[in-house]
Amino acid sequence: MKNDRISSLSPVSLPPPAFLLPRASSLSVVIQIRETADIVHARQSSRQVSAAYNASEVETTFITTIISELARNILIHAHSGEIQIEDSIEDGHAGVRITARDKGPGIADLRRALIGGYFNCDRMGLGLCGVQRMADEFHIESNIGKGTAVTARKWLTGPLDKGSQES
Repeated sequence: MKNDRISSLSPVSLPPPAFLLPRASSLSVVIQIRETADIVHARQSSRQVSAAYNASEVETTFITTIISELARNILIHAHSGEIQIEDSIEDGHAGVRITARDKGPGIADLRRALIGGYFNCDRMGLGLCGVQRMADEFHIESNIGKGTAVTARKWLTGPLDKGSQES
């Protein structure tokens, strides 16, 4: 289980971190984000995924907050996009992988957006900074005029049911 933070601040040709690579997932939910009600749906889905893996109340709160912040950013800055929530099982440990994608304007200054206190659209941009702090693994790519993709993974500390493990 890795505990490092990964931030891609400019497009590079390196292979993606292992936690970004597609794999067979036993649980995957995609929520289209187009209106405020979709944020509520995404939060409810995060609680269901957390419950499926016996996440603690604190872990569930982190996962739900990460999803809420990413969905809100999509709605405010890109107006539409999607959140994908899926299980992430590695070496007998369970986690939740959250991927937010949009085709919005992109983020002009990623470094500034990730340190917090970034003002845009009359709001403080604490969302990405907070997501990065709450996640165990974090990756962001943003291209001006093409959109942004954020992947965050949160590991769970509880025991993994034998029926939930990858083969």
